[in-house]
Amino acid sequence: MRWILKHVSWRLIFLSFYISEDRLYFTADANRERAVGKTRYIALDRIPVRPLPHRRRRVDPSTMSTPDIGVSMVDTRVMAHLGVKLKPSTCFGIVSGAHTYYLAAESPEEARAWVKALRKTWSHCYEHTLRGTDNARGGDHDTARLLAVNHGLSKTVQALEGQVAGADSAYWRNWLEERMHNRALEDKLKNVAVYEIEVKTGKMKGSCSDARVYIEMFGPHDTSTTGEVRLVNIDSHQRTFTRDALDLFIVTTKNIGLPNHIKVWHDNTGRYPDWFLEHIRIRKARYIPDSSGPMSPGPQGYPAYPGTPDRYPTGRSAASALHYPGTPGPGRGGGLGLIQRPGFTPTSGGAPSVGPGGGPWVVFPCSRWLSTSLDDCRISRLLFAGHSSPLIQYKVEVLTSDLRGSGTDANVHVVMHGTLGDSQRHILTSGHDDFERGMLNKFIIDEEELGELLEVTVGHDNTGGRASWHMEHMLITNMKTGQQFVFPCRQWFDTRIGDGKTERILPVGTELGQMIWYTFTVVTSELRGAGTDSDVSVALHGDLGDTPSTILPSRPEHFERGTTDVFRLQLPDVGKIRTMSIGHNNMGPGPEWHLEMAEVLDEEAQLVLLKSDRMQSAKIEALKTPMTNSPMKSVPILVTLPSEVKSYYFVCGKWFGLGIEDNLLERTLVATDIDPRGSYAKYTLEFHTSTTRGAGTDATVFFQLLGEKGDSPVQRLVAPKEAFERGTCDTFTYRFRHMGKLKKLLVQHDNSGANPAWHLLKVVVNSTLDRGPTVFVCNDWIRSDDPAVFPVVELLPGLPLPTFLRYKVEVSTTNIRGAGTDSGIFLEMHGMQGKIGPLQLDNPTAFDRGQYIDIFFDMHGMQGKIGPLQLDNPTAFDQGQIYRDESIVDPEMGVYFPVQNWFDEKNGMVKEIFPMRLDQIRHKVQYTVKVITSDIKGAGTDASVDINLIGSQGETGFNRLIANYDTFERGVEDSFTLTMHDVGRPAFLIVRCDGTSSKPSWHLDMCKVESERHPPAFFLANTWLGPETMLEINMPAAWQDPRGQLREYIISVYTSDLKNAGTDAGILLEILGDRASSGKHPLLDMSKDTFERAQQDDFRVECRNVGMLRAIRIESDGRSRKPSWHLDMIAISCPGGERYYFPYQNWIAEGKLKNWIAEGKLNKVEIPATLMDPTQGRKTYKVVTLTSNIRGAGTDANVYIDIMHAFTQFMHALLYHLLLSGRASTGRILLQNAATDPFERAQADEFEIKTGDLGGLIEILIGHDNTGQGSSWHLEQVDITDTTSGQTWFFECNDWLSQNEGDGRIERQLPASLQNPKTQRNAYYIVVKTATDTGAGTDAKVFVDIHGDTGTTGKTFLRNSAADNFEPGQVDEFNINCKNLGSIHQLLLGHDNSGYNPSWKPQVVSVTDLTTKQTFWFDASMWFDPKQVVVVTSKKRGAGTDANVFIQLFGADGAKSEQINLDNPGNDFESGSRDISAPDIEPLAKIRIGHDNAGMGAAWHLDHVEVTHKGTGSKYHFPCNKWFSKSEDDFQIERDLYPAGAIIPESDYDVKIPESDYDIEVFTSDISKAGTDSNVFVLIYGEEGEAGPLLLDNPKNNFEKGDVDRFNLKAFDVGELRSLKVWHDNKGFGAAWHLDIITISSSKTGKKYYSYCGQWLDADHGVVKTLPASLTDQKCPKTLTPQIVTHFSAAKLARSTTPTVASGLM
Repeated sequence: MRWILKHVSWRLIFLSFYISEDRLYFTADANRERAVGKTRYIALDRIPVRPLPHRRRRVDPSTMSTPDIGVSMVDTRVMAHLGVKLKPSTCFGIVSGAHTYYLAAESPEEARAWVKALRKTWSHCYEHTLRGTDNARGGDHDTARLLAVNHGLSKTVQALEGQVAGADSAYWRNWLEERMHNRALEDKLKNVAVYEIEVKTGKMKGSCSDARVYIEMFGPHDTSTTGEVRLVNIDSHQRTFTRDALDLFIVTTKNIGLPNHIKVWHDNTGRYPDWFLEHIRIRKARYIPDSSGPMSPGPQGYPAYPGTPDRYPTGRSAASALHYPGTPGPGRGGGLGLIQRPGFTPTSGGAPSVGPGGGPWVVFPCSRWLSTSLDDCRISRLLFAGHSSPLIQYKVEVLTSDLRGSGTDANVHVVMHGTLGDSQRHILTSGHDDFERGMLNKFIIDEEELGELLEVTVGHDNTGGRASWHMEHMLITNMKTGQQFVFPCRQWFDTRIGDGKTERILPVGTELGQMIWYTFTVVTSELRGAGTDSDVSVALHGDLGDTPSTILPSRPEHFERGTTDVFRLQLPDVGKIRTMSIGHNNMGPGPEWHLEMAEVLDEEAQLVLLKSDRMQSAKIEALKTPMTNSPMKSVPILVTLPSEVKSYYFVCGKWFGLGIEDNLLERTLVATDIDPRGSYAKYTLEFHTSTTRGAGTDATVFFQLLGEKGDSPVQRLVAPKEAFERGTCDTFTYRFRHMGKLKKLLVQHDNSGANPAWHLLKVVVNSTLDRGPTVFVCNDWIRSDDPAVFPVVELLPGLPLPTFLRYKVEVSTTNIRGAGTDSGIFLEMHGMQGKIGPLQLDNPTAFDRGQYIDIFFDMHGMQGKIGPLQLDNPTAFDQGQIYRDESIVDPEMGVYFPVQNWFDEKNGMVKEIFPMRLDQIRHKVQYTVKVITSDIKGAGTDASVDINLIGSQGETGFNRLIANYDTFERGVEDSFTLTMHDVGRPAFLIVRCDGTSSKPSWHLDMCKVESERHPPAFFLANTWLGPETMLEINMPAAWQDPRGQLREYIISVYTSDLKNAGTDAGILLEILGDRASSGKHPLLDMSKDTFERAQQDDFRVECRNVGMLRAIRIESDGRSRKPSWHLDMIAISCPGGERYYFPYQNWIAEGKLKNWIAEGKLNKVEIPATLMDPTQGRKTYKVVTLTSNIRGAGTDANVYIDIMHAFTQFMHALLYHLLLSGRASTGRILLQNAATDPFERAQADEFEIKTGDLGGLIEILIGHDNTGQGSSWHLEQVDITDTTSGQTWFFECNDWLSQNEGDGRIERQLPASLQNPKTQRNAYYIVVKTATDTGAGTDAKVFVDIHGDTGTTGKTFLRNSAADNFEPGQVDEFNINCKNLGSIHQLLLGHDNSGYNPSWKPQVVSVTDLTTKQTFWFDASMWFDPKQVVVVTSKKRGAGTDANVFIQLFGADGAKSEQINLDNPGNDFESGSRDISAPDIEPLAKIRIGHDNAGMGAAWHLDHVEVTHKGTGSKYHFPCNKWFSKSEDDFQIERDLYPAGAIIPESDYDVKIPESDYDIEVFTSDISKAGTDSNVFVLIYGEEGEAGPLLLDNPKNNFEKGDVDRFNLKAFDVGELRSLKVWHDNKGFGAAWHLDIITISSSKTGKKYYSYCGQWLDADHGVVKTLPASLTDQKCPKTLTPQIVTHFSAAKLARSTTPTVASGLM
């Protein structure tokens, strides 16, 4: 039970009770955390025989006894009035003597039991007293009882009277003592003053504070101070320092007069300590203390507070608070609320009234934060007295221009400058979407009186998604005086547009700007197709601002080819024009436009007041001003008279349109004062084709002239079919702007036609403004073997024409077996000033074994010595190998080109040979080659070994080391003597092992090469050679034996403490230093099972001194049942005592494994070194995943997470204090815990991740491996908590991770948020009614996508507990939870076309927001009925296809369907029909059809396609009659087809299809024979569809070993990338390709995606690979935070005292 105690206030005390004899004992309950006290009791024998006065209801027979005594139940409502809240019927009272006790039980039953027990105990005591009487009779018994009761009552009355007398005496004594005490204080109060302190808190968000606030006031002299005074409210229920509040405090403290400065601070405690202080006002008031109470009215009516120095010593005074709850915010009315005290009267202004004796206010302005994280991070400020008047309000109105892209998401600020001073920097925000295009925003600013405003500083912080901003003007109104100030602007605030400023100083103006007339003259070029049907718009940019984008009022005959059009517009005056933006909207059948130039005429106007109709008519007639006559007489009007006429000229000469030139629809032209039309010239170009055999071309030719004064556009030569034939001269005339002296000529053709190759001799250019012709000599072939490459040549003027000479070529074929050939031989000679060829040596019997032949050529001379010779033998027919010993002789001087080599696939079909004299042929010398095999297990080999020595004078070529049966054994040194060409001083040695034997692997230690001409050369290998590692190694030469420089390193390997982290695979280690590399060393320890979970393994590696450690390479061979390995870190102890750490914390696995952990992971990684132990700063993060509460939301797949975070680290304190910041990733981590069945529906699963300090989290990548029986997973959100700091980040998903649900993605990227998304979700109730038509129901899965003002739900399938939804006439109900969408304005409804009967006709759909109770209705009365597509394959041989065919429909209104696969049971695309489901697109404008080039016979010849709308009966016929093949026709496998009879536009109809520029980087692995000669293709998959197939090709030799090839391609914008398919056509001599990685950068998203492969693409492993796309570079070391440490090298310290700084990554 609880004890109810009443002193000044009521409170409950938990006690323990028990009854013994005639007493009720009670003690304090120790379980209630209260100290156990003495045992007390209530005397039950003193309970009177009378009812309690508190009960006024009927007697309860269950607790009553006879007679009625002072124990009964008490009404709990009576206790409620006393401030004690109890459960009903749980309180009872006991009257014992002069005291009344109230007790409360836990329940009504317990209370009644206690009352009954107490009454029973009292009756027992009373009966026991009666049994003690000897003569007890019935009458005597009653008499004795009444006498005993009366006697007890008499004693009770006497006791009460004595207590009352004692209380009166004590009260009188205390009154006398208090009066004497007050008189003693009156003398001390003479030096005490009462101050009123008024504190104003700011009204911005978060300005309130619950910290303890203190103040100290200083008088005119710094020695007089009040000491520390805390500002506290005497009413504990009333909060102070709330947002926009005005608090009044009355302080009794030392009298210092009026303070001239104060110090204010807070103790930074509480939940929200940050505080924004506007100002403090202080004044003195005459508060006279009185002894009538703690606060009583004084003589002037002010409340008096009895604070004294005795109670509050000097320097530690107290304050009482009168709190004003706050001034009204935006949209709130009323004045200041005031909490009144007795004797305190508020004035109408909301502040206390000042009576006689009250002083003036002293104002201390602040307007700063007192915070440890905001402003300057100070919680204490010193304020000085300012003005005595409060702040006034300014209304700021900002008008954003009505231009495209003029709105901004950045934070806009303003600073006002007036005659009385400058204002603070104010951020303009209202909490809404401010500063949108054409929007007028209004703000209220509290500021000091600034007087007349002179100028303002306005700008933004360049943040947000769209920071660019164009402001029209700003209007500021002084709310006190009503005076307005206007600041015109009309300029951009952008780092990329205009002058690049994001902040401007605007002077005050008198008006917003004047409208004047401009005349625009637009000249369209005379090029073919230069006219446009689009709407042309212009915008002027000048010194006084910009004009809005305005469409020129054109007619159909405007903007035609070669026309000049004039327009007159009234626009704002921009002053001197600097630039002009001109473009069109790309509408109409022919939108492309070629603009020659434009002219703008500025008519600066004067306003003239006309008072008569005659003058008005005369002026209008004279100026031809487009104004209407006014019907009224003598009404004055304003007419614009041109006072100054100025023209600006804008030269363009470029195309406007998509798919042409640079794909721009708008350009910005720079103004000039010179009219360019007076400088045009006529140019005549003569193209001379040479007389060389096959010199003519069938391709289309383009050219561009480049001069000193400008360049011509790229011009196509419109020529007849007979042009550009062998030995002809073709002349063309064009009109260009005069380019001055010509500098270059670019000639190019499109590589089309039967014979595209062209041998151009020269080009002669004549101009009407130049004196003589300009000759550009070419005399070379313009061709390319790749049809996708357009060859181009750059010609310079002034080169002389070549002279023709007769060359004799002598060819000698070696007389050995198989040396002859029947193949075609080509020759190309290079001289000092040109080249000849390629020339075909086409004598049929010239190249037989032992033959010697002379061939003569009449070609131009090469002016000087003959340089390199290139021989080409592209094919071999009957005899594939050719060995040549030939010499080709120049007629002037014999120049020999020795070959002595085979032309075959192994040695190369093309060779470049350098000329030599006969006396310069190299001599052969004898070399001694010593090969040392390592002394480790399994180091020997039986394979064949070849070497190639490279020196300063050439190379020897590969020579076989003839091996005995016991050569290349473990620990053996083998010596070989070889006679080879003298290569000079050895530089490199290449050793090659063929890997073909029962023991193919070989561990080579080193080689030594000796000769008579040079000192011994050493070549260190210390690595494995074999089919599983590499077959060839290139070793640099060293001139000292490296075996004398061996060092021992101690390697400590730490395997992570994760499930399945251990491995049984072989591990290889390579140490990289600043001097050398250690080579690969296997980490072997036969004494134990190494690399197990949470295990440390130590190894010793002996190798050469590598110097200071930089990094290590760790590699797994993957040859075990447990190939995957999770490495925590590696530590290496050096011989000098240094210890280096290499943290990794990620998986290392073989790239060919199918395990999800190993997918995309490399079996070889490089880890940088650091000197700091990374285990010292690790933390534990708690990850909580919440699975959604919808059907099928759980998953059985393995879930992983990758956390992206920002990292920071400080340099060593002895050197620098440098802050580094960046972005890092933890790598993919498998989420595992002790739960047997995680990720179930509506289940929250908790996991722990131990890693380094991640800092602030940015985003996460979460996904699963799509394994298990139910792999689909609907994730609601993820919470990650730093267990050290308690910080939690939230990651909202609320979407499917499934290949069968939603968008098909099993991996998602979620951004971090500090707010829990659960608090922002909303519930929606969806009702779908299906029509009653026959067949209106559907078996398909129906989905919705609801669009609101604040977002969209995405594609969400409708599910409920019903088994059969969407039947005819049926109403189905569904509930979905998502983020708040705001006002709903659009609903996307559809189905997946699955089930037996997918056709569906809904009638109406309603969506109800359960929060606002608002319902939105959508009329859906339409058929979701498939279209029938009939695909007719041609009857040509091989016309059918085994590939997967798809189709996409496009409507005339721009609507389009998704890509739909055409698939029927059986053998498709011989001919047949398909029923497809697509949106109701009517009418059709075109279709896009193609295939994926898969299957044995992918080539397909399509005759035509027929599409029938089964709902309306409309039929469309799309003719084709073309091949869809990579080897036929135009090599296209995807085409756009138009209906029969339709006019096909010049450009693709689907101009609205978004495109993106993709920068693709392809990394070929750096292993033996990794390159390929095949054609490589990619297909990009994204959220919006797919792009491709795309051929990766450019003029260079791509996809070679270790190369990085870059391509820039324009393709369909697929949005966020999901995956990538890469393959090649398996053609060429070296088709096999080992791909390392592909990166793709999209110009639309601005993101870079990584797709890792690490596999062979060949016939054995498959030439097609599908790679996932990720935003994280997993190949990089998974570092947590950067670390900079100091390393002192003993060797360097011996030379210098400056320490060396080595940096690494943890």
